[in-house]
Amino acid sequence: MKTSILLPIPPGAASQVALGDLVTPQETLWSFSTTSQNRTIHLARILKVDPQNIGKYLKVSIGDCVKEGEIIALKKNWLHKITVKSPQSAVLKEMDVNKGTITLEVAGSTSKTASPSGISGKVIRVSPEEIEIETEGHMYTGKKGEGGEVQGILHVVATPHITMFNLDDDFENAILLVNDLDLDVLTKLEVMGVAGILVLKKDLETASFPWISVEKEVHEKLKKYHGKKVIMRPMQKTIVIM
Repeated sequence: MKTSILLPIPPGAASQVALGDLVTPQETLWSFSTTSQNRTIHLARILKVDPQNIGKYLKVSIGDCVKEGEIIALKKNWLHKITVKSPQSAVLKEMDVNKGTITLEVAGSTSKTASPSGISGKVIRVSPEEIEIETEGHMYTGKKGEGGEVQGILHVVATPHITMFNLDDDFENAILLVNDLDLDVLTKLEVMGVAGILVLKKDLETASFPWISVEKEVHEKLKKYHGKKVIMRPMQKTIVIM
């Protein structure tokens, strides 16, 4: 069965896919570009030397990375000492002996790419805010949810009501489908490494991991997907079975 998944693009990022592209689970869907700023320091004026002589006072070389507060130039004699420190972490980009200046290249936003989407399919819509991908799977909608998007293997818990005394399965990285549970179990589930919970008609507002509350009809349908890969998107209240 075909279903579509909307993947938001963070503010300031740009899509790396186009309409009609076939994407894999490892595909980079969006990325931030690296920006930088140049900062000029008038070294000759600070050191009170001729512009053509600033090179002999440098303590670092062109192309070196310098940390904030690191000494980049030093002039001293028996009477006094003048030090010039880098105002920011940067790279010494160039030296101009005509003007008596040096230029620091200060990194702006850090370059990074999206985490893999974890799905394969066809891009059917691209906008500045989101990417829509058509994929094989089944999508269900919950009543309420909180937390970020997570993926995991669905584990259907047969126990009607989970308590501290009957919680003995290995739930690490699993998405649990449960009927009911004591709220004091949530802390233990977090320690066990549960990825998320799908629960029947119950709010888990004290949970520190993603959760979605579902109606009985959806809960019953989800039971047949034990062991299948699931994508939970609590803010959109959607559950996608892959």
